Amino acid sequence: MRLRDLVAPDLVIFGERTTLLEAMERMRGFTGGAVPLVADDGRLLGVVPEGAVIGAYLDEIRSLRQEENAGA
Repeated sequence: MRLRDLVAPDLVIFGERTTLLEAMERMRGFTGGAVPLVADDGRLLGVVPEGAVIGAYLDEIRSLRQEENAGA
């Protein structure tokens, strides 16, 4: 048996062009601590912690709310 045989078929992977919204959508139902970030040529660029994605998403929501409140 090889490690590749153990990889989950529904593995979540981010590409270097993945947006924050796409990341959140892909992580729905995700169970794990981090997601691999892969370059267009297939090289592993690193891993993105789940908490970092959620934190960035919350920051975006806060920023949008501040902009809405400033315009009101």
